[in-house]
Amino acid sequence: MKLVILLFVTFALSCANSGEESEKSEPSSQSRQVGIGDQDLETNPTSRIVLKFADNVSTTNLSGYVVGQAGIHLLGYNETYNFFSFEQLPIAAYDIVILATGSDGQAIGRRYNGVQVVEERNAVVSDITLPPLTRISGTVFTESGSAAEGSQVTVAGTNISTSVDAQGNYTVEGIPYGIHRFEYIASDFETGFIDLYKIEQPPEIGLPSMILGKSSQLGLSIIGEANSLQIPFLIRAPSAANQFRISQSQNFGDSNWQNLISHIRYGFTEEGPKQLFIQFSNNGTQLSTVYSLDFEIVLSSP
Repeated sequence: MKLVILLFVTFALSCANSGEESEKSEPSSQSRQVGIGDQDLETNPTSRIVLKFADNVSTTNLSGYVVGQAGIHLLGYNETYNFFSFEQLPIAAYDIVILATGSDGQAIGRRYNGVQVVEERNAVVSDITLPPLTRISGTVFTESGSAAEGSQVTVAGTNISTSVDAQGNYTVEGIPYGIHRFEYIASDFETGFIDLYKIEQPPEIGLPSMILGKSSQLGLSIIGEANSLQIPFLIRAPSAANQFRISQSQNFGDSNWQNLISHIRYGFTEEGPKQLFIQFSNNGTQLSTVYSLDFEIVLSSP
């Protein structure tokens, strides 16, 4: 057998994850209270997400939206059945944000990820509580070490954003409890992001420093010849990096930080299209943009 590797895209800079494993969680942990088709609700051919709040939860100034569709699917009140809901949703899984004002006048809210809408049934999110909103802060620099002044930090799929100042600092206000993706956008640089980051109740959370890159010479490249599914890669890291992690998943759920090396063999279980992600760090406190390599492995006869 002969191994043929087809490269589709040399490098695509995509994302950055938090270096603290304790700070991240899978989206399903935020949707444990989701039930499908409560018996006291009439089955409706138009699928919806119905909200049921825990006792004593304030719904003053209640609003909400579907993440990524904030201007399309908004939270409304169903007068016929006396509940709040997102209506006329196509069959899919959704992330939703719910916001309100607490009894003390404080802004409150929560995000639920992975709410599954199925045909002709109501998806019900039950026992909803709304903690106070949180703010995050951090720093953004370029590979050269200069502050990424004027770059944008946004909560993906929402209208929440802020700008980075001349010292590279930023603060984002009004973030609801839940799991979010934070995007870092700067002109002439590839977008970085910290993904699956769990925001809990503390009034302020500091995120790891983001280092934005634009060099296509960094990341991974295939080297030499391969005669099996153990593929050899050259690792090209930013100058300040001393750690890396590598995975087929962009959230690095199956990968830990390890000391930086220049070469690695990565094993695959089968042929076909592949995508491999690598991220660099300086002792876990400064995170690089994540570099990804797309290729295809084809086993063929000589």
